Amino acid sequence: MKEKDTTYSSLWLFRKNGKLYSRTKDPIANMKNFRQVRGKYFSEFNPTVAENIINFWSEKDDVILDPFAGRTRCFVSAMKDRKYIGFEISKEVIDKIIPMINTNKLKEYKHKPEIFNMDSFNLDKINLPMVDLIFSCPPYWNLEKYESCEGQLSDVKDYNEFLERYKQIMKKSINLLKEDKYMALVVGDFRKNKKYYTFHLDNIKIMQELGMKLHDIIIIQSVSFDIANKRFGGLKRYLMTSKVHEYLLVFKKNAI
Repeated sequence: MKEKDTTYSSLWLFRKNGKLYSRTKDPIANMKNFRQVRGKYFSEFNPTVAENIINFWSEKDDVILDPFAGRTRCFVSAMKDRKYIGFEISKEVIDKIIPMINTNKLKEYKHKPEIFNMDSFNLDKINLPMVDLIFSCPPYWNLEKYESCEGQLSDVKDYNEFLERYKQIMKKSINLLKEDKYMALVVGDFRKNKKYYTFHLDNIKIMQELGMKLHDIIIIQSVSFDIANKRFGGLKRYLMTSKVHEYLLVFKKNAI
């Protein structure tokens, strides 16, 4: 069945990696590989979604800040002629991303991604330019376990402590966002120890407390219905549905 491009609407149906990303040597440019590596050492962000967001809320030569760096977001940013600045606290992840950047076709593009191996809580301690877009997919607390290191959010055991630390990082990020520019966050709700966490609502509350105005909400279908149907087999007895979506929360700075 032919995939539908529904990016004109508030519901973005699941789509495979587009032709743009296939031009890289990144192994996840092949959708089969994307499924295989997803979750092995860090989550993979769908490149087609990244391209849509970058096209919507930024222009060529814009500066994009990602306080929780991801390899697909940095690659797509470069291919769309944006300057990407990311922060990745894990040395293990950096050691996987940097060689790919250095050996990839990205060297042919105008803006080579810049990724700092440091806690984004300290981003205010280095000289960074004002940015045109904040684009990130923050960690879902400790639902996924990343390399343990100082400042690692997935090491925080209490959810409220996690939110407070996350809020401080986003506050510093927003300080770098130009007036009347946008922030796009892809987040999802999750269940842990039988408790359901509405992470997308917590994000809205935090960003509004930081002075950002909620501009738009888009539902992103993050997995195909076939995969969701297979997962449902293990959930049906608990009277739970198989989650297929995430939220794209778009905020604007100092919007009237």
